[in-house]
Amino acid sequence: MNRSEIIDSLSNWQAILNNNQDLIDVLGQGNSFIFELPNYISSSQYIHAYPGIYDDKLIFLLIPSEYDNSTYNANFDSYVTVCEIKDSASAPISSVVSTATVNRITATEAQGRMDKWDDIYDTWIPQQTATTDGIFQAFAIPLESFEVAESAVNLGLDSKSGITYTAELIVTNKTSTDVYYDNFARPVPPYSPSISQESFYLLSQA
Repeated sequence: MNRSEIIDSLSNWQAILNNNQDLIDVLGQGNSFIFELPNYISSSQYIHAYPGIYDDKLIFLLIPSEYDNSTYNANFDSYVTVCEIKDSASAPISSVVSTATVNRITATEAQGRMDKWDDIYDTWIPQQTATTDGIFQAFAIPLESFEVAESAVNLGLDSKSGITYTAELIVTNKTSTDVYYDNFARPVPPYSPSISQESFYLLSQA
């Protein structure tokens, strides 16, 4: 996907952020995607995952945080991985690239949050669009969440209060002997000192 197509896809998502029915229809196309780590990630702290719409289809555009800035404005498309949305994509068995454990959650927790998305995303959307932050425009996924070379990434909903829910991305890392679930992806907005609006350069291009 070239630079212009990426910008158009991001703009298409921006255009429906306040349209509940369009959001329900687009997010109803699937709940997960497969992501293969590129070979240019070593100096990035995060993978930035942007929802987009291309040919009326929901996609996710992933770029290492190091390249998500104005320095790479002319060629950021060289660092973007386009991921097609699927319905419950199965994590492939893949080789280990990291042994980080800080972001892991249990299989029960992961499945519960993924099930919650499937069960209530269509009622969650109008509740979320009415908030100050609105619907997610991107996610910041810590690089250590990707413990294998190729992972499945699922939309999920988590609640600290049992009343309001936060969208998240759950990374499933599968090897020939184990399955690990990592979850510390942050939706933006809201932003924070460590995850600032300026660090999501592609949003300024949409």
